[in-house]
Amino acid sequence: YQCTATIAGIGTIVSRRAQLKVAYLPKHFEAEPEDLFLAPGDTAAFECLIHGEPRAAISWYKGSLRLMPGPNMKVYPTGLLEIGPLSPSDYGTYACEAEVPGKSRTSRMATLSQASANDAKLRGAPKFIMTPRNERIVKGETIFLHCVAFGRDGEGRPPIISWLKDGSTIVLGKNSTHVQVIGAGTLVITDVVESDAGVYTCR
Repeated sequence: YQCTATIAGIGTIVSRRAQLKVAYLPKHFEAEPEDLFLAPGDTAAFECLIHGEPRAAISWYKGSLRLMPGPNMKVYPTGLLEIGPLSPSDYGTYACEAEVPGKSRTSRMATLSQASANDAKLRGAPKFIMTPRNERIVKGETIFLHCVAFGRDGEGRPPIISWLKDGSTIVLGKNSTHVQVIGAGTLVITDVVESDAGVYTCR
């Protein structure tokens, strides 16, 4: 939208442009939290992905209690909730709420159930809870690529996550701020540049 002001015989001035966007929230989530069966010491991760206009604000609930980030609980700008290492008090039901001005949606309720660290399902090769999605991003922004896994080796240790770009292992410097791994294994690339484009894989 633009407005104009005119004085006859003198001239017309035109305002700067103003863009009007109507708040919108789809009826369905692109990704919702899924039930998990994990042992104490593991890391849980729940997705909450919905494309609203403007970008939806995401809140997380355990039962009816709204959650706040803490030492073992992270909520990423992508909406992902990460909890770990798990303690007995973390088990229960989780749901997310997405909100834009005048509209909100609540996801399905997912159950986080407790398993024994000796459970056969947790032994053997690691299994992914969360893997990275294809992303498009504007130069200069920050991107979060998530990867969370569970499992136990013969000594009961959980998996260690590393990242590859175009098939080569990413070596992280101690003082690197451009590329970092945070939480259970989320790759963060800050101030993205063209050379960051590529195929990223977590292992």
